[in-house]
Amino acid sequence: MSAHPTLDRRRSAVALYLEQWRVLTVAEGDAIQQDRWTELERLQATKQQLQVFLNGAVEEMRCEARLAGQDPDAVVQEFHGQVIGLVEQESANGRRLTLARQQTQAAQQELESATQQLRQVRHAYVRPADIQWQSYS
Repeated sequence: MSAHPTLDRRRSAVALYLEQWRVLTVAEGDAIQQDRWTELERLQATKQQLQVFLNGAVEEMRCEARLAGQDPDAVVQEFHGQVIGLVEQESANGRRLTLARQQTQAAQQELESATQQLRQVRHAYVRPADIQWQSYS
């Protein structure tokens, strides 16, 4: 058993919250790839709530480290590898989201172009008298 059980519990809480963050981040990536935007919004809201708990747990862990005579920064540094992995996953999701946005914008531009072409075709085939009657109907 550790000489600092409270600090160990705080470490476990931080590790658990980071794992939950990882699971949510993976789910976000899946939602982006599958165009499930409502789910993505829900996941991001959940992560926002989780961030409050994570920040609190980290601060409590830092306090416990001080009380145990340990360097709080060194205790937090134990999670550096895990945090780097999360940052990489978040960045990958950001790239996926940017690509999805670009694809959506391209599709929207194609639709706008098709609409403009249809207007031009309609204008070419509809006589001016027909246009007046249509505007009064």
